[in-house]
Amino acid sequence: MSPHAIAAAVTSAGRYRKREGSAVEAAQIHARVSKHPEQFERTSDGIRLLDARPTKDEQLVEQAGDPAAPWYWEGNVQASVARFLVVAGWTIESVADTASRQRGIDLLATKGGRRLAVEVKGYPGTVYARGERAGQPKPTAPTTQARHWFAQALLTAVLVGGAEERAEVAIAFPDMPRFQDLIARSEWALRRLGVRVFLVNEGGDVEELFGS
Repeated sequence: MSPHAIAAAVTSAGRYRKREGSAVEAAQIHARVSKHPEQFERTSDGIRLLDARPTKDEQLVEQAGDPAAPWYWEGNVQASVARFLVVAGWTIESVADTASRQRGIDLLATKGGRRLAVEVKGYPGTVYARGERAGQPKPTAPTTQARHWFAQALLTAVLVGGAEERAEVAIAFPDMPRFQDLIARSEWALRRLGVRVFLVNEGGDVEELFGS
């Protein structure tokens, strides 16, 4: 497919738009192909997308999420944050298995000489999701349990930041009113401690409230 045809298709599909609103140009396609030789190949017929094998990042992200689970489940929040970091240029080094309640850092990423450890929490449901009591009502209100999970995440971030030399730390939650309130009330401490905060909405979009 020629660069001109690709540019026209991208513009028509609305997948990319220049800041001034003009159409995508063939020169931009050439530049992208040159920047990513691992993804594209120039042939006599034009530009061809190479067979894409899942990268390590993609494999780890896929393992973390579960489409059958609620969007606010910890594993899905974890997967959304991992995708967000990959797009931002981070490499995912490890992802804890949330379903099996694997211990350790939930999400570890690197970028250049930087290391980022992310503690992830979901939002509690009103019934038990697994075990002998699966489907039975929980005695603790979700808002109360969310407060406990928030405290656990913050403590873990502080401890990990002290144990992991030169590691940046972050906490991530589903975008729920309860977590929004707790984050707002703790902002002064989070900023002083240098803890980054991510919120994930129902569509899987990630917002970083502060930190970088």
